[in-house]
Amino acid sequence: MVKRLPMNSESIEKFIGFPPGLLVDHPLRVSVIDETDGWIAVDKPAGIAIRQHPWNHKTVDMDTALNKQLKARKPELLKTGATLFGSIYNVDPEISGVALFAKHRDSLSQLRNLAGSEKLLFTFLLVTKSDSAEGVDELIADAPLIVHNTKLKMVPSTAKGKKAQTHFQRINKSPSGWSLWKASTRFPRFHQIRAHAAVKG
Repeated sequence: MVKRLPMNSESIEKFIGFPPGLLVDHPLRVSVIDETDGWIAVDKPAGIAIRQHPWNHKTVDMDTALNKQLKARKPELLKTGATLFGSIYNVDPEISGVALFAKHRDSLSQLRNLAGSEKLLFTFLLVTKSDSAEGVDELIADAPLIVHNTKLKMVPSTAKGKKAQTHFQRINKSPSGWSLWKASTRFPRFHQIRAHAAVKG
């Protein structure tokens, strides 16, 4: 059973602060979206990595930054009751949105198992400009993806790629040709949304 932490007038607007130089070169406050006794969900800004990845190994990620501050006994993190912070999934640093962190080893194992078993639904919003999807308001892209040989990007490969599927739905289109789309997937791989959008033109 998941126990939601009580919300009151003081905790409705809750943030986690990061000092200058830890994640970025200026002070950063990240909004807490929701929290239970097992996990915390925060509003990750674009340009910040959730966890270590070969493509962002030279920068500090949120996993590392949260645990450094917890180890330093920062009061706002001690109040969460966490014994550690562990990211449940990873998305491109360029993407902003919900980042979910377990607060204990048990919840980390359970939540990562849910994510790996495709029990979570991830939804993204993206803006496109293209004529190739004219008259089409719904698309499914299922091209398997593989890491490019020399560039830091994912590319389609039916021979050696890993399974990936994205469901695209157009929400709105402007007279100038720009469209707002919703993209959904059960397991987001790095660059999946952009790679699948490119595959579909």
